[in-house]
Amino acid sequence: SHETPEILIDPQSREIKIIGNSFPPDPSKFYFEVIKWLDIFYSNLTSPSKVIVELNYFDRSSYGYLMKILRKMEDISKKGSRISLIWYYQKDDEDVKELGKSLKEILSLNFEVKEKADLIKENEA
Repeated sequence: SHETPEILIDPQSREIKIIGNSFPPDPSKFYFEVIKWLDIFYSNLTSPSKVIVELNYFDRSSYGYLMKILRKMEDISKKGSRISLIWYYQKDDEDVKELGKSLKEILSLNFEVKEKADLIKENEA
């Protein structure tokens, strides 16, 4: 739906994508399921993985759950699973860009902040 992000978990490519908007009516119910899937995904993963975040808009409660997810990934990474995270933002969206930069500072993850145009260029290459 337009209220919840698309969450794609691909065990073959070891990629997780979080795309779209996040302002679900019941964020605890939505994100509880996401966290459950991530636990399963990472319990069987030994190879490096990539997380791609392309959120256009998210509300305060979604931010709290996003932080829980990112902290979980940070913990998993500290236990030996290499996780790289790419935080994409729209060209004119300074808020999402600055949030990405702040998260990069506080999280112990291989964390990149990129303009969404970079994603388009990478997909064309």
